Amino acid sequence: MADLGIKKYRQPYINLPPINSETEGYSLRYRVISEDRNRVSHWSPIYLIIPEYTYVPGSIEFNSANQVSTFTWDPVTILKNKTTVSNITNKQLTNDLATITTSTAHYMVVGDWVTIENVDSPFNGTYKINAVTADTFTYYKDHGNIASTPVSPAGAYKTNSFITNALAYDIWLRWDRGDSGDWIYKERIQTTSVSYPHASFYTIGGVVQNQPPNRLSIEIYLTGQPIARSDGAAGTPFLKVYRMLNETI
Repeated sequence: MADLGIKKYRQPYINLPPINSETEGYSLRYRVISEDRNRVSHWSPIYLIIPEYTYVPGSIEFNSANQVSTFTWDPVTILKNKTTVSNITNKQLTNDLATITTSTAHYMVVGDWVTIENVDSPFNGTYKINAVTADTFTYYKDHGNIASTPVSPAGAYKTNSFITNALAYDIWLRWDRGDSGDWIYKERIQTTSVSYPHASFYTIGGVVQNQPPNRLSIEIYLTGQPIARSDGAAGTPFLKVYRMLNETI
């Protein structure tokens, strides 16, 4: 056999480092060491491995009191996509519960994650399953009722493996009075809540304005290797997961 004697190395996803933000994947190279460790090959070329991860944010809340603003959000769930199966044949949404029917058994269980594709906007997305039969699964969806309707051509779904919940986030803030103040990198945190005393001034283009701010905006990113922001600021990680703009303070 052509691959006889080939050795394989498996690395659990949970042990991998942050994804390279510029390539949105992993850069891999290797070298071969003899069993007696007396001979070592050259390093291989660098190979790009692009994993199909799904990031699922939840809700974010804002509160301002006593000259302090607090943001609290749900941890971001990180999933690994599996094979796409194209056999969704029916859809229904009743009392904020979406029910999907498949043409064959899906073998998923309550608590699994699934990504719906090629159905339509109320149903597409990634969700956690809360009920199953052999050929149906149900998930929560905040939407008006939709009667039982065939899906043609057939929609698709991907089952997902749970990897982890995000452990760290990077925070950017903007103080202003509706004048588009400067975004400022604040900190990297390992919680899902931040509180900031209200600033006494704000800047536009680095210039201090003559009035205190009355609004606050926030952007929250998953941590990763920094890339350039579209507005020219340096150091933004690769994936924005939450944003709230122009909250009154």
